[in-house]
Amino acid sequence: ADQAMAAAREAGSVRMYPNPVVDFMNVDFNNASASDNVSLMVYDLSGKLLYLRNYGSLSVGPHTLSLNAKESAMTTGVYFVALNVNGKTVQTTKIIKTKK
Repeated sequence: ADQAMAAAREAGSVRMYPNPVVDFMNVDFNNASASDNVSLMVYDLSGKLLYLRNYGSLSVGPHTLSLNAKESAMTTGVYFVALNVNGKTVQTTKIIKTKK
């Protein structure tokens, strides 16, 4: 748990934008360790997991992950997008998906 907390602290400020999302969403964060396993998850409002994208190990430093709204099954509505490091949620952001 200590390692996960350290990873969360070092990931620091996670930015998810634009919000609302039309087609693509970016997730900016700082990767603390090359051995960290990074993934993005999309949940609906009931907490059901709709989409999981595993990025695996990324180099240390700043990264921008891109999430395709179509690919992640987002239709118009409200979702929660979670950035996970080593299976622990670093940040969850409420995202609105809109048409154009």
